[in-house]
Amino acid sequence: MNVFIAGLGVMGAAYAKGLSEAGHTVFGWDQSGAHIKEVRGYLHGQGLAHLKSCEVILIALPPDATGPFVKTHQKDLSHCALITDISSVKMRLTHDIESCLGPSNAYISHHPLTGYKTSGPKDHARVVFQEKPVIIIEKAFDETARALLNQLLNDLSFQTPRIMSAEAHDAWVAYTSHLPHVLSAALLHHEKADQARLDGGNSFQAMRQYAPVNVSLWATIFQENQAFIAREIDHLIETLNAFKAALPDDHALKAWMQKASLTPRRS
Repeated sequence: MNVFIAGLGVMGAAYAKGLSEAGHTVFGWDQSGAHIKEVRGYLHGQGLAHLKSCEVILIALPPDATGPFVKTHQKDLSHCALITDISSVKMRLTHDIESCLGPSNAYISHHPLTGYKTSGPKDHARVVFQEKPVIIIEKAFDETARALLNQLLNDLSFQTPRIMSAEAHDAWVAYTSHLPHVLSAALLHHEKADQARLDGGNSFQAMRQYAPVNVSLWATIFQENQAFIAREIDHLIETLNAFKAALPDDHALKAWMQKASLTPRRS
């Protein structure tokens, strides 16, 4: 099928590569000419003029640019069989896009729970889709649109998608994605962080790897999802205090640690 990708950063470029290799005809656009040059080997054509000839539109722009893109190009999207985005925060975004497109539309939002820490297309080949989790945002699905999205996700070898409401999604990623980034950055606010970068053990080096981010993008993500992130931070403080209280008690301490050591089986 003809797929248009709006935004050719690390994730947009990874989708362009994956879908092109799966046999789809991929077109793309990005404000950066350098980004387009980096992925042109996967593109059948580039430029916004191709919006009108593609049945699938995949928006891989930052959260604060995704809604405006849909609003600006609404007429060119009216023919599409599937409009989807990969934004990592969903509540306000999906509401705004649904309101813009009207009650009968082919919009389904999804979120691949994979990626890479850099923001440009240079490292797109490091993004792995195979057997990674993916979330589809719950709505009254257009059957054609849902079938096309399922096909794309299958072609990229994702796990079977999980269906969540936008609210449940944002709460989930606050815990599983956003909080780990906050914890990684918090380690590097320590007064001895510079020395630890050089001499810290394996656990420190592993933890700190999620701190380097595209600051502008992640500030937008954190602010957009601040209520759920704040809730997770409060919960974490309670958990750390429980650990602190358990330190003098050998039995309580081992029980606390054992709970974290259990590995659940995938259902």
